[in-house]
Amino acid sequence: MRKFRGFFNVNDLAKFYIESYIKPSSKVLDLTLGNGKDALNLVNAIGDDGTFYGFDIQNEAIEKSRKLLESSKSKPKIILINECHSKVRDIITENIDFAIMNLGFMPGGDKTIITKPKTTIKCIECVLKLMSAGAFFVISSYIGHDGGDIEQKEIDILLKNINQKDFNIIKFTFHNQKNSPAIFYSIERKNEEYI
Repeated sequence: MRKFRGFFNVNDLAKFYIESYIKPSSKVLDLTLGNGKDALNLVNAIGDDGTFYGFDIQNEAIEKSRKLLESSKSKPKIILINECHSKVRDIITENIDFAIMNLGFMPGGDKTIITKPKTTIKCIECVLKLMSAGAFFVISSYIGHDGGDIEQKEIDILLKNINQKDFNIIKFTFHNQKNSPAIFYSIERKNEEYI
């Protein structure tokens, strides 16, 4: 485990969750591969016996992630899917232990290709149904680009109405940061012992 240095942005929060809650042999899901950095952290965390699913609509993201994952110290089952994340339940039928998504555009990529509220909401609803007991789903919602604030508001509405008997949901924000800081959501499916 790395030495804790604090939370300076949503990437630190995501890495903290990955390192804290993923066990070897877990089934994990990255719904927005982008440059593959979260994917690499996930693959390293699950070890050789885990399963990694990665989605992105951009071929560039699939190829960047594939190349980065070749450097992983772990060699689990890796499935990269060049589809919209809203189709997750059409493709994945088994329960997952951890999911992550970063909304907005791919860093360094085409800033006109962004996540959209309609497909993002559908994706979140699908992932909630795939989560095993005790699973976590973390979402980084970037709001500084055109449409990002609308997407984040729709996520807020959806998550506020999720049954608290089934899920714990926490919303983090870097309240004193300027320039539209990202919102980070942590969704935990409760274990049977909670229910």
